[in-house]
Amino acid sequence: MSNVELNKTTAIVEAAKIQKQIDPIQAKIDGWKDEAKTANEMVQELVRQRTAFWIASTNGKTGKNPDLKAIFEAQTSKGTANWSSAFHGNFIKNNEDIGFNLETPKQVKATAKNILNRMDELEIYTVADMKAYGKEEYNLSELGQLICEQSSKMFCGSKGNLHPDHEEKLMEGLIDLVVKFEKKDK
Repeated sequence: MSNVELNKTTAIVEAAKIQKQIDPIQAKIDGWKDEAKTANEMVQELVRQRTAFWIASTNGKTGKNPDLKAIFEAQTSKGTANWSSAFHGNFIKNNEDIGFNLETPKQVKATAKNILNRMDELEIYTVADMKAYGKEEYNLSELGQLICEQSSKMFCGSKGNLHPDHEEKLMEGLIDLVVKFEKKDK
C-alpha cells in the first residue's frame, strides 16, 4: 500500500472518529429543537388564551380604554399591547355575535372559551395569525416578488451567510419591507 493510500485511510478513520463525536451532539441539538418547538407551541396557545381574556375584559367594547391598556402594558409590553389592541378591535368588529357576560367568574371563563372557539373557527392559532387578522391582503408586484425571491436565495444559498432554515423567515421580512415601499409609491 502506498503512502497516499495509507494517508487516505488515516483521513477516513480520523473523520469517522470526529463523526462519532458529532452524532451525540447533533442528537442533543435535535432534541433541543423539538423541545423549543413544543415550548413555542405552548407559548402560542397561552398567548391565545391571554388574548381571549383580554378581549373578554373589555366586555365586547372597542375604542380607547386607557385604564385596561395600561394594565395590559404593565403585564406585557407596549408592542404586545399595540398588536393585541388592533386584533381586539378587528375581532370584535367582525364577530359581533359573540355573547359577553362578565357577571360571575364562571361566565368570564365561558366568554373567553367562546372567543377561543371562534378563533379556532377562524383558524387563528398564533401571534402571526392574530397580527394578520383583519388586515387587507396586498399582492406584491411581479418585480417586488422577484426582488424578494432573489435576495432570499442570495442570503440563504450556498454562498450566503444565513442558514437555509431561515429562508422562509427572511422572505416574510423582505415581503413586509417591499410592501411598505410599494404602498408608499402608490
